[in-house]
Amino acid sequence: MKLKEYLIKNKISQRGFADLVGITYGHVAHILSGRRSPSLLLAQHIENVTKGAVTVYELIDPKAPSRFKPKETLKLKDESKETPV
Repeated sequence: MKLKEYLIKNKISQRGFADLVGITYGHVAHILSGRRSPSLLLAQHIENVTKGAVTVYELIDPKAPSRFKPKETLKLKDESKETPV
């Protein structure tokens, strides 16, 4: 879920959310508008405050699909095939 959707669904104002998270209202506004991305530490804190409804991945990459799970999209190198030397 995107942060904006979370705030609307839970009827939380940007100022109220800023107080919950411990950042300024302006910082929340910049994150919501896409002018700023949160640091990894802040993104983790927001994920904790929202009880996982808004994930780190959605905050760091706003274009990520909702409920993005990296293990579903990563293609690991097949190490079972050995390269001839």
